[in-house]
Amino acid sequence: MESSSDVVVDLERVLDQHTTLIIARLEPASRAGYAADAVKLLDETGTGERWRPLREALNAVAENAPESLRRLAPEVREPALEIFRQITRSRPDSSEASR
Repeated sequence: MESSSDVVVDLERVLDQHTTLIIARLEPASRAGYAADAVKLLDETGTGERWRPLREALNAVAENAPESLRRLAPEVREPALEIFRQITRSRPDSSEASR
């Protein structure tokens, strides 16, 4: 049986190697209401801080609060906004984050 630290290492490796694919899969997952679950998974595995732009974008989707991204530091905000746009591109209100 794998330890929790092994699972975290595996998750980090997957995130590093498959970022584009993961973001592409998050669009339908977030539309289906799983954004909050993804935030929880990132937080519980300790990868939420390392992957903060992804975590913040998912949290903005989960909370339906794209304006929350404007309060982030620029080095987190810019990639978080891009990720948010990618995972909400099929939603009519997704342009709200760029205002």
